Formats: sequence, structure tokens, C-alpha cells
Amino acid sequence: MTKSAHQPVIAVIAEIIMTVREFFFVVLFLFFGHTRSMTSRLIVVVGLILLAILFGVLRWWFFTYDVTPHEITLKKGVFIRKYVHMPFERIQTITRTQPFYFQPFDVYRVSIETSGKKDDRLVFSALRLTQIEVIEQYRQQSQTKTTESKEVPKADHVYHIQTSELVVFALTSLGSLGIFGALATVISELSMHMPQDLVAKFDHWFSGQTFAGYIMILAVILIVSLVIAFARIYNRYYHFTLTRFGVHLAITQGLLTKKEIQLRLSRIQAVHYEQSLLRRWVNLATINVLLASSGRGDKEKQDKTTIIPVVSSSKAYHVLSDFLPSYRLITPKKAIGIDHAMFYELRYEVLMSLIYLTLPTVIYFGCAYVWHWPTIYSVIGIFILSVLIIYVMICAAVRMTDQRLVIEQETLTLQTSQWLTKHVYTIPRDKIQGAKATQSYFMIKSQTQHLRVIIRNGDGAKMIDMRYLPEAEVERIIRWITHVK
Repeated sequence: MTKSAHQPVIAVIAEIIMTVREFFFVVLFLFFGHTRSMTSRLIVVVGLILLAILFGVLRWWFFTYDVTPHEITLKKGVFIRKYVHMPFERIQTITRTQPFYFQPFDVYRVSIETSGKKDDRLVFSALRLTQIEVIEQYRQQSQTKTTESKEVPKADHVYHIQTSELVVFALTSLGSLGIFGALATVISELSMHMPQDLVAKFDHWFSGQTFAGYIMILAVILIVSLVIAFARIYNRYYHFTLTRFGVHLAITQGLLTKKEIQLRLSRIQAVHYEQSLLRRWVNLATINVLLASSGRGDKEKQDKTTIIPVVSSSKAYHVLSDFLPSYRLITPKKAIGIDHAMFYELRYEVLMSLIYLTLPTVIYFGCAYVWHWPTIYSVIGIFILSVLIIYVMICAAVRMTDQRLVIEQETLTLQTSQWLTKHVYTIPRDKIQGAKATQSYFMIKSQTQHLRVIIRNGDGAKMIDMRYLPEAEVERIIRWITHVK
């Protein structure tokens, strides 16, 4: 490959888009500001667009890379130059992403990660498929020499997501609630920067609605949120395919934005089975893996990698065993607990809720007394607090009911739940980074402890807690974890 190569010119578009995203809210604030005329607003917007184009061109020009059979050398930075050397044997994951505006040009955004810190991560805004294949070929050759394996990788197993399951998976997503909140926030923020006459007309129209009208408006917003959440998930996991090539997994997915991930099985720290409350009712689950890798970029912040986004819960482990044959995937049995563990957990959650809510409640009623707020506000506030406390108690009860634990040969399986979502972690003993037992003063008499298991996750750690276990059981688990053959 040519020395000191630039990325394809199409990378300039990616850099411009990234710069525009960074200044997007600044542009909105300046455009809808009250103190500027329309001409001034347009000048500011055009100036920022020209600035984004300038930065995009400069970032592309000062970004060069070399590829040899042994390593990738990257040079980047407009004002502060940065040099990165990455040997191919250190590469753990290669991720290709192809947004819809890249598809006509057959180029991909490429992320290359190691198991080191996040600064070791390489990101190419755009590379052609032939350039990516050269990198993957050198990586494969280098790691084949390292492992002294002469076998040619082939597709051992392939799994395709079923469209019917994906549709149900998307419909049971709770992401619509987050989108609903985001829409409400955006509407509220825009109303603060829109012309006052337009805001006044909207307020007049809104205040003139009947109760049925308000219900219709709320229903429309909820439907829009549900459609957006459905479209996001369907676009992300469209034609999802999982393939195992020897000691590597390959994941391809996406409709408008196509994505391909290649990762080594040795990077996997734990298998994570996840099932929300709605998906329990339809018997669907998600399988993730926790990886040892450098930190992810701003656009890809997440604490796990999904290898099977949706699968029937009855056949999840059977399907997964073909791709992770070294993992003993079993359903854990009920954890050994103590008498009245449920009562202790509920008591703890209620007391903590009261502690956190006491000060805001006192402040509210003090203000209501001083300023003579209507009684209906107090009734609504008490109702909301009661609902929150009941919800916390339900979550605590489900957590203790779901809590399970089993040690099978060299594997520890932990099951717990958080906010009504069930989580099952299957962890090989050699991947466990540590364990810790905690005990409050009130737990001494009942000889009870909490157990925390620590595993690596990305560039940080994942804590898994098991609550109200007998001291003897906690000591047995910690001895097993720390035992060295």
C-alpha cells in the first residue's frame, strides 16, 4: 500500500458532518435568539457552515496513515500532531460502519480497537473496501503466526435473526419513553427561542383545547415516539447475521447504516443474558458480551456488545453454544438465601427512598405553606411519591425473587434484576478480576453479607451484586474465585 496515504476524499464529508454535529445546538441557539435579526442569524449560520467545511478539509489533509505487514502507523492533528503505532497482533476488534451517504461510494467508517486504553483506538473516517481487506489480511496473518495455527478460517456457524422476532423486539422497546421525553425537552427548548408572536399563537391554540384534545395530542406524541423507537431498532438490527470463523466472531447488521464487527473470542469476559419485563411476556431475550477493549468513541458509548439482539428465550443458550463452545451456559438455580431476605431488602429500599425524598418534600410543603399553593398540587405530589415508592418496592421484590447463583466447574453464573430487567452473567473463573463481601452493622446478627463480583468491561470494570447471602456461602464463592490451580 502507498506510504503516507490519505483517506478517500469522501472522508471530508464525514469530518464536516462531525463538526456540524458538534456545533448543532450552538447554531439552534443563535438562530432562534431574540436579540438578532434574521440577516444576522443567517450570517452566523453560514459562517459556522463555512467553518465546518474548513475544519473538515484540514482534518482530512493532516490525517495520513501507513500500512506495513507488521503494523499501522497513523499521523493526525491540525494544531497538535499525534503519532500512533499499532502492531497487527494487538488488534482485538475491527468495526466497519457504512452510513447511507457512504453506500454509493462503497466506503466505510472503520474503528480498530486493542485491549489497551482508549487512546490506543484508531478511527478512520472513510476507507475503501480494498483498503480494509488489506488491513484484515495483515491482521489475520500476524495473529495466525502468533497462535501458530495453520488452519484457514472458515464459517463454522451462522445465525440469522428472524424478521418476526425483530418486529416484536422493536415493538417491546422502552426506548419510546426516552424519545417521548426528548421530544418534550426539544419542544420546550425551542419555545424559549422562537419568536414571541408565534409562541403566543401556539399558547392560545393549546389553551383552547378540550380534555379530549389534550388526550389526542398526548396520543399522537406517544405514537410518534413509538414509531421512531421502532424505526431505530429495525434499522440497527436489519438482516443481523452472526458468524463464527474459528476463534473470531463476525457481526453484520443495519439497513440505512450498515455495520460489521469482527472480534476475537479471547476478548470476551462474560456472556450477558438480558430480558426486560415486556420481553419476558413474549419470551424474547438479548445476548450481549462484555469485552476487554479500549474505550469506545463518543458516538458508540455503551457497556456491552450485542451478539444476538433477539432470540426466543427457550432456545437462547442452545443457539449461543454453537458460537461460544467453551462457555457452560446453564440456567442458574435459586441462590441460597436467609430467612426474611425479602423483608430486609424491602425495608432497605423504603428507608433509602424516604431518606432521599424527605428533604424535597419538606421544602415543597414549606413553599406551599408560605405561598399558599393550591391543595391539588400537594395531592398530586403525594400521589407521585406514593407511586415511586411502590415502584421501588416492586423492583426490590423482583430482584430478590430473580436472584440466582451457581458454580459449574470453571464457570460462575449470576442472575439478578435491575428495574424489572433480568440479567444473567456467565463468567469463566479466569476472567473474574476480584470479589468483595460487604456487611452493614444491621447484618451482623443475621450473619448476612452482600457479594460483589468484579469483571473487566471495556476500559473499566463491571460490578455485579448479590444481596443478603449467608456468610458461609459468600466465603465459599470467594474461595472458589481466588483458588489457583
